[in-house]
Amino acid sequence: MVVFQQQFEFRKFFLYDYKFDVKSQIFLCKLVKTKEMRQCLHCSKKVIGRTDKKFCSVGCRSTYHNELRNGKALERYQLMLNRQLLRFMRTSSSQKEPTLALGALKSLGFNPEVCTSQREYQGVLYQYCFEMAYTVKENKLILLD
Repeated sequence: MVVFQQQFEFRKFFLYDYKFDVKSQIFLCKLVKTKEMRQCLHCSKKVIGRTDKKFCSVGCRSTYHNELRNGKALERYQLMLNRQLLRFMRTSSSQKEPTLALGALKSLGFNPEVCTSQREYQGVLYQYCFEMAYTVKENKLILLD
């Protein structure tokens, strides 16, 4: 009985105040353990209820999913804006590798940290916004073919 109590950090009143058989004690122990360990994904309060429940209330669940959805939508919007600006930069320039001041692009809404992928080659970080590759050097953005 002592090992059982230490193993599951069982409450005293379950062990001594009531006379349960071993199966009931194990079930109650798991129930207490899961209730103590689970937290709401949004507000980190204790979650009481079904074992697969992830949120403490409907409000927390809906707020969590709305924030998740809005975050992805904002990132997607920024990627599309970056892509449009890079395409415009490529089509309006006659140079093979057009260069533009990063400050000018940022004033139009460009964010160089938001990219679909990046790769380092020979000490230079190349960033990709879909099919458009660019690198940033000395506060200038260089668009690559």
